[in-house]
Amino acid sequence: MSIEIKDNIVVKYVPELGIDEITIPEGVTEIAPRVFMASNLYKVNFPESLKKIGESAFEFSRNLQYAHLPDGVEELGERCFAVTGIHEVNIPKSVTVLHKAVFDGCMGYDTLVIPGHVKEIGELVFSANRGMRTVVLEEGIEKIGRRAFNGNPDLEELNFPRSIKEVDAYAFDGSGAPKKVTIPGTVKKVWDELLCGNMGVREVILEEGVEEIGVRSFAYCSKLECVSLPRSLKTLAFRAFSGCTNLKSIELPDGLTEIPDYAFYACRHLTEITIPDSVKKIGSNAFCGCGRLEKVNMPADVEIGELAFDGTLVK
Repeated sequence: MSIEIKDNIVVKYVPELGIDEITIPEGVTEIAPRVFMASNLYKVNFPESLKKIGESAFEFSRNLQYAHLPDGVEELGERCFAVTGIHEVNIPKSVTVLHKAVFDGCMGYDTLVIPGHVKEIGELVFSANRGMRTVVLEEGIEKIGRRAFNGNPDLEELNFPRSIKEVDAYAFDGSGAPKKVTIPGTVKKVWDELLCGNMGVREVILEEGVEEIGVRSFAYCSKLECVSLPRSLKTLAFRAFSGCTNLKSIELPDGLTEIPDYAFYACRHLTEITIPDSVKKIGSNAFCGCGRLEKVNMPADVEIGELAFDGTLVK
């Protein structure tokens, strides 16, 4: 046999010429780290007894296309299927956390469904899955880690479940996200740098219930044109929409008390803005570089920071 098993753990694999499919026998409960790393395997048949796949177990097995996981698997080690060609990602029912970079660099599929029994998607888990176009996040998912979907330029469809509680910075950096993104009202604060640098999003809708937009949440979304803000919104953070060069329309709700520094810096297509009466301060450089901005309706007693309208057509 081309695999060596000790105490129900696969500890070694010796490739055989012309063999690109293996069956791991029943009774095996674990695959040790890096055992099949950089193998030429095309298909792996796992036993129902399997509980754990170790770190980098199949990493760089670029020919690997079929690796259906049994429901009894409880843990997938970091990078265990990174840089493979698997055609389908199935996540066993016992897996609640996807560890760092488990499926980083996979190229074999275009649709991904992450079931609700997964509570946390870790850092870089689905980074650089360049063929991926559709992602469905089912209800139950609570956290998405840093750069979890980083570098997926073909990503077209994405949904946030109402169960989501936390999304780390740059989770979707470099992704061609859907034209329309909706943040559910169960999210009280839009996470810092949520879509910062995203190259695909054109419209953002924040449902009623959202109260705060974090630091650089939508900064440098170069194709973002339209944003719908709820009446419940109370706070904008530093550079919330900075560098959204195609932003054409945004209606600020009554209830905001401050437009922070650099909030709309270099929003070059913004031509008109109404500042609600509740706003007491406009921060420095808030609208600096908005070259087409020529009409601003604002309260008479509002405090205006340094260079707030520098580089605009406002008189």
